Amino acid sequence: MKKIILVTIIMILMASTAVAGSKCVTNGGYPAAVSESLLDEAITYLTQGDTAALQRLLNTGYVVILKDGITVYRQDVTWSGKVEFRLPGHRQTFWTLTEAIDCECE
Repeated sequence: MKKIILVTIIMILMASTAVAGSKCVTNGGYPAAVSESLLDEAITYLTQGDTAALQRLLNTGYVVILKDGITVYRQDVTWSGKVEFRLPGHRQTFWTLTEAIDCECE
């Protein structure tokens, strides 16, 4: 039983290492934010159809709507369907939904 758990943990670690740093391209129309919590807030407003609240959030500059075809590097992926990424040459990371970026390794 311990071997099965150990093998499972090793496989998970290998998979998460493989996706980090992957070169990707954005799909337009999805929200992206400087933090995971701000992304959650934007998704809530989109789901509720509250365009006024979403626009106020967009006006802060901490949340944007992605344009199509921007090259990015994937940094992290969560189990909840979110991905952390950064622009080439930059250290600042952003959060979006996994379907918002397409990566070469997939």
